[in-house]
Amino acid sequence: MLCSERPSSPSRLRRRPSSAGRRHLRRSAAVLLTAALLWGGGLTSIALLAAASPAAAQSATTAAPTPTSTPVTVPATDVTATTAAEPAATPNIIPGPNSGRAPADAGERGGWLQEALFFLMCGAVLLIGGLIWLDSRRSRRRQGRLGRTA
Repeated sequence: MLCSERPSSPSRLRRRPSSAGRRHLRRSAAVLLTAALLWGGGLTSIALLAAASPAAAQSATTAAPTPTSTPVTVPATDVTATTAAEPAATPNIIPGPNSGRAPADAGERGGWLQEALFFLMCGAVLLIGGLIWLDSRRSRRRQGRLGRTA
């Protein structure tokens, strides 16, 4: 043997983990199971939202031919000059309330897909915060800094 280490005996390999080690294994298995469920649920949600999107629905059906349009001519009108008492209308970047239109499709601004995504993200943030809070409580209880209640 070139190494100065002695070979590990079979009894050392078969040694059972301590109770703290078993708790750690159970906790890490629970964390892995929770992570797998979250990833699976997220991927399922994404797949369902993608299947319900208008692009997926449009690719599943045959596209209808687009009608040709004729150019529209605008009649000439008199242009009146604005006076100092009458300011010219300025364009507004932010639209006023109730000045838009209702969404015609689920994927448009204000449609149910956008609202579902918003609530999904809020739920994910709350879930992550709750998991962090639970883990910190467990850690403090193990250290004896948090008294047991009830």
